[in-house]
Amino acid sequence: PYTYEDFVEEAKRINNFGLREIEGPPSFISTCCVLVNREIIDRIGGLADPRFFRYGCEDVDLSWRISIEGYKIALTSEAYVHHFKHVSVEVSDLDRKASTEGNMRIFYEKWRNEINRFLTAKLSEGVDVKKRLGEEDPDYWFLARLEGMIGAEKFWQSVERVKSGKERI
Repeated sequence: PYTYEDFVEEAKRINNFGLREIEGPPSFISTCCVLVNREIIDRIGGLADPRFFRYGCEDVDLSWRISIEGYKIALTSEAYVHHFKHVSVEVSDLDRKASTEGNMRIFYEKWRNEINRFLTAKLSEGVDVKKRLGEEDPDYWFLARLEGMIGAEKFWQSVERVKSGKERI
């Protein structure tokens, strides 16, 4: 029932959180629209890792590469971008599920050591990360999804080895 301008103003009113810093890992910014300094892109090895085909993990990878290099990433409610989610999937012959699963496996292999380092650190701080993954904590949403795709046993196996001192990262 809104004009476009009224809809944008209403969306901005409801989502009025200003600027929020995102900690990666575990969090990330979905990159349907992203603004990144060119110098940072050059320092982190480019905008996108070509191993990630469409629909999966390229935005997490970008966010984590930026964070790991010591740069801050943030989300703002001061702008509105209308993103037609999954429209390109609907008009293409891409098997989104297979593409996403393949990308998640590539992502896990690329980031396994960093994931283990992060989880091990959180466990040593007394954070119940398994509970947070199970509760669909928004900060741990992607890790929970990754655990589901990889399988809990494999996902936690190397974390347990690092925690027990049997594996080094």
